[in-house]
Amino acid sequence: MKSQLFLSAIVTLMFSAQVKADNAVTEEETLHLLEYIGNSGCTFTRNGKEYQSEKVRSHIQR
Repeated sequence: MKSQLFLSAIVTLMFSAQVKADNAVTEEETLHLLEYIGNSGCTFTRNGKEYQSEKVRSHIQR
């Protein structure tokens, strides 16, 4: 019984650590994409209105 509880605790800790690592990678990727959009110099068109890349980045980030 103790070994099953110990094993369950280990698996839970491993899963928790992996979720935290995945979240960190996702956050890093998201920040990279936002910066890429903001620095792209592109003009984005939505509903017939044009927006500069920095304005688009700020809108997406909100």
